[in-house]
Amino acid sequence: MGGVLQGGVMSKTIRKRNRFVVPIRIHRGSYPNEIAGFVETEQVRENVGLAQGLRYLFLIHGVFSLSIGFLLYLVPLTWMGMTEQVFVAQSFVRVLGAFFVALGFKDMLCFRAGCWKEICIIVLMEAILSLLSAIGVVFVILFTGVSLGILGMAFGFGIFSLAWSYFYVTCR
Repeated sequence: MGGVLQGGVMSKTIRKRNRFVVPIRIHRGSYPNEIAGFVETEQVRENVGLAQGLRYLFLIHGVFSLSIGFLLYLVPLTWMGMTEQVFVAQSFVRVLGAFFVALGFKDMLCFRAGCWKEICIIVLMEAILSLLSAIGVVFVILFTGVSLGILGMAFGFGIFSLAWSYFYVTCR
């Protein structure tokens, strides 16, 4: 990592994750810590790591999504009986199961992500999806009645909506 001095401004090339080469211009300060501090803040701004709580949220959400997805996909009649949704077509429940399985695999890939920049749009999508799902389940409760399975879904979507929103606001 070499630098060139040009009129009081040092220009350096920093290699990130051995894939990207990003030129950064560093203003020469009176102390060596000022230069190191400037480089450090630039790197943190572009490539901040994931919070441990966010990793655990991806893991928990992935496990729930995969388990519910496989349940919906493989045995849709069991799920329909638990939630007392007998008016829904079995093929629709299987499609919903496939959707949840895909969400679970997405969560497992995000669990392995290295930085916020790679997953920020996914966290926003999860926050919006969970909020809209919770609102939709509340409408189902209002118009069709309450069952234990539906209440569990409303509670789960509400908790995940709060968690995704929290991490989107704090990690941004």
